Amino acid sequence: MRRNPVPNQSELRRFVENLTERLIAEAAPFHKPARDPNRILPLLTRIAAVWAANPDERLGQLVANAARVLRHGDCDPFYIEDEELVREIEQQAVRTRVLDKRRRRR
Repeated sequence: MRRNPVPNQSELRRFVENLTERLIAEAAPFHKPARDPNRILPLLTRIAAVWAANPDERLGQLVANAARVLRHGDCDPFYIEDEELVREIEQQAVRTRVLDKRRRRR
């Protein structure tokens, strides 16, 4: 099965920017956010970078694996703050790369 080429960072950023702008514009008349909507793009860009580097993972896997670590076995991410979740997703990607390098050396 042939895979599509992985989009580069600027393509991912453009996609996420456009999506974020559309979602904010659609929600604006109905909702006054308590949180800063400008936090969304940087967080999604960081997740997109990790996901693009690990295309065999599903988005749900990235989130659930990070939540399981942060919630000590429970993979429900509901009460985890965005920044904390994204930081753990990034840390897991680093740990995975280290383990992969060790496995290749054997």
